[in-house]
Order: sequence, then C-alpha cells, then structure tokens
Amino acid sequence: MQRHRRQEGHGRVEQSFVEGDDFTRRRAHNPGMVKPADTPLASPKPTSARDEALAAYRALGYNRPPKSTPTLRGRAVPVAQAASHAPTLAHLSQLAKDSQQRLLALKGLLPPPLLASLQGGPVEGSDWCVLVPNSAVSAKLRQFLPAIAAHLRSKGWDVQTIRLKVRVR
Repeated sequence: MQRHRRQEGHGRVEQSFVEGDDFTRRRAHNPGMVKPADTPLASPKPTSARDEALAAYRALGYNRPPKSTPTLRGRAVPVAQAASHAPTLAHLSQLAKDSQQRLLALKGLLPPPLLASLQGGPVEGSDWCVLVPNSAVSAKLRQFLPAIAAHLRSKGWDVQTIRLKVRVR
C-alpha cells in the first residue's frame, strides 16, 4: 500500500490511501458502514406498523418479537361445538336446549302470535321460567298456566311451577 500526501488549499495536508497492485482485500473494514460499489443501494420499502414495531424490538435487543396469545388457524369452530367440550358450558347449553324444546312443545296449545312473543328462560329442577315481552302478554299467559303445566307433564317434563318474567329492554 502506498501512502501519498496531497496539498489542499491553505496549508492543510490530507492523507489519502491508494490501493497498490498487490492489494487483494475484498472486504471493507467496517461492512456495516460501507457498501461495496457493485451492490446497488437498497430502495426504502414501505413500512407498516408491524415492521416499525419489529424494528423497535430489534433496537431494544430482541431478535424475535415477544410471543403473543395463540391464534387459531384452520377451521372455525361453531359455538355449540366449543360449548360441548367445556363441562360447565355443556350443562348450560343443555339447559337452554331443554327450555327451547319445552317452548316448541306448546305449539298446538297456545295461539301462534302469543307463542312467537315468548322466550324460554332458566330451568331449575321442577321450576321453569318463561320470559314475556310485556305485562299484557303476562296477564294472558297466566290464564293458560295450568293447561301449560299439565301439557308439559304429559310430554314427560317434570314441571310443577311456571314463573313469568317481563323482559326489560
């Protein structure tokens, strides 16, 4: 390697290093700072919020982003199937299905507009709660309560008491 001194204006001396014929080092001294002349400069890519967050984690010393909550991939699972795998939810869904079946059993007994306004409520042993939209429907349904209880007992359900609750919207 040869060293040359060049005179610049006002008496300053600047040193420059010139490569000799025997200079074969291909790697720069600090490869992170200097790009080789034969590689084009990378064009800035559009960054997303995720890329910026990953860059921030890398700046803090993380190689990988921290693990997050697991995501479900593949097929979607219906709510009924997911509820059947948990014992508590399976019991609740079975009670809700039983309440709906009791309402369907009343199909021939109650007028269709009245039946359409009812909603099955919780089942607690021999008690059953029916949700009604307003007090007028509740008053009309009270006239049918003995017939409803007898009809459900004839269908196999142990119904001793039917409670009516007005739904508040």
